[in-house]
Formats: sequence, structure tokens, C-alpha cells
Amino acid sequence: MKRKDLWGILAIMLVFCTMAVGCDNDPKPNNGNQVPAVYKDFYNYPTGRVNNSTGLLTIRNTVNSKALLFMNSAEGVNYIGTVDALGFVKVTLPDQKFYTIIAVDKTNFEEKAGQSSQYSTLTYYSFTQPFTTSVTPSNTSGNTNWVMNNNTSYWIQVNSADGNTTYAVLPPNALRVSIPINLGQSYPFIPIFSKELKYDGKVIALSETSVRSQGDICSTTTQYPTFTSNFVTSNIPSNSIKPTVLLRNNSGRTLEVYYSTARLTNGAIGGDFVVLSGAKPLISGFTAGDNTNLINFSTIAWETPKYVTQNETMAINMVYEVTIDASGITTVTPKQGSEVYE
Repeated sequence: MKRKDLWGILAIMLVFCTMAVGCDNDPKPNNGNQVPAVYKDFYNYPTGRVNNSTGLLTIRNTVNSKALLFMNSAEGVNYIGTVDALGFVKVTLPDQKFYTIIAVDKTNFEEKAGQSSQYSTLTYYSFTQPFTTSVTPSNTSGNTNWVMNNNTSYWIQVNSADGNTTYAVLPPNALRVSIPINLGQSYPFIPIFSKELKYDGKVIALSETSVRSQGDICSTTTQYPTFTSNFVTSNIPSNSIKPTVLLRNNSGRTLEVYYSTARLTNGAIGGDFVVLSGAKPLISGFTAGDNTNLINFSTIAWETPKYVTQNETMAINMVYEVTIDASGITTVTPKQGSEVYE
């Protein structure tokens, strides 16, 4: 056979192979069929809601393994995105409100799905202000289950009795929230109930109340592999909202807010909560008996913090409207909560 005829036959075979369905060199389309079965019901997998250019919530992963991120419950429809080991992602969420952010170890999820380790935290998503939160997806894992029912209109943080660990964060009216736990291990807990505070038509802060009487010790056995906690509104002091501060930032600067040396937020856990110039957020984290003159503000432009000079003892059901100007001078106007909250 002549050389040119051989090359011609090879060329025809190559074209045929490229067009044939079963050819080994056939490029595999990036469609739903290529998504691993464990992720087939995930929202927009693998991107989720990640938008590193415009996302206003930064989620940092503090452990050396990849994590799957969810909002409010670890279900595929609530998938946010995947964050690399010790990395971060910026996400865009649908509404301006508080969210439970749940992180699940990715490898563990692929191996165990519902029994994989989980971590929950509470954060806030704003359409105008960036927030940052961190996750550590290694808190709870195991082969039995802790089922929690939030039969209230409050947010509930289920904390360890020593306050060092948050086992779960339950949105209002969330039922059958399940986390994996180890057989025979004890988990003493106290729930923290947080009331949503609405101002200008938006939920912008939370006020916490610890309810020890609804605490318990979660544990499972081979005979009883599921432990159920039902949280209700009894024993919650609904008429006693902790004092808050309505801050009017007229300083022309972005401010960090402190009470003495403790950094304050609107109720979101951790992160870099700041108040932009011109903003007027509600600040929580105060208790009755605190004093307004321990509230202080920091910004890069000021060498030392600026303290509230007025001396007001803070009381339940009160809002203290604090205005700060460009020189760091403050004024305080006490108001009944009913004048501010909707």
C-alpha cells in the first residue's frame, strides 16, 4: 500500500472516531450527568451561590480539609458552595436577614452523607455591608442522631453547657433538624433563644436570652439511637428584651464598636462587624445594668478609641440612640423599645 493511501485511511478513521459516540477520545460534556450522584440534588453544584467578585458574605474555613457549605439546613437545595482547606469564599444569599451557616467536611460527606461531621454558626447577610464568618467543620459526627425541633419564633443556638461549643443553630420554626452524634457520648447543652428585632422594615438585630430550664444532656444508646429535643416558648422572658443601641454613624469613617474591650455586632457570631459611615444599625450584646459610657468606637483615622461621654445605666426594653460626629463627640437619647422596634 502506498504511503499517501495509508495516511488517507488514517485520516478517515480519525474523523470517524471523533464523530462516533463510543470513541475513547470523545469529549465528555459538563452536564448534569457528570455530577456525582451524592450531589445530584445540590443547588447549582459545584458553584452554588459563590461569587468571589460581588458576594458580600465571606466564609472562612479554619481547618485543613475542604468543606461543603449550606444555609439553614444541610440539604442539597440549601447548598451554598465548597470552600477549600484553610481557604475562603464570598457568597451571595437571597435575602437580607440572619442565616445559619452549616459546614460539612466534604470527604466525610461523600463517605457518610447524613452521618458526616457538621458545624453551625449564625451570621447576617446584608445587601449593602460585607460580613465575615468562620467555620470549623469538625464539631459533631457519629452513627446516631440528635433531632431538634424549634417550636418557637426565636432563633436558637444549642450550646454546650460550658458555652464553648455550638452544636446547632436553629432558625425559627425549624423542625426535625438532625445532627450526627457518637453512640454513648454525653452532650450537656443549654439553649440560647434570640429574638429578631425589626427596624425600618428589616430584621437587623437579635437579642439573646439563655433558658437553662430547657437544657438537658443529649445521649444515645443502641436501644435508643435517636435523641430528640423539643424547644418551646415556655420560660422565655418574652417581655424582657435586653437593651440595644441604635447607632447613627455621622463620623465620616467606618467604625468598629466595643463595650469596654468586647467587640459588638448586631447579633451575628464572630466576623468583622463594622458600621459604615451614614449607617444606623442596631447593636446588641448588652445586658441590663451596663453603662453607655463604656461603649467606644475605633477607626484607623483615630489614634485612640472614642468613648460615649454620657452616663446612662442601660435597662431592659430600652434602646439608646447614640449619634457620633466627625470629631468623635457623642450624644445619647434613651427610647422605649416600642418606639423603635416594629
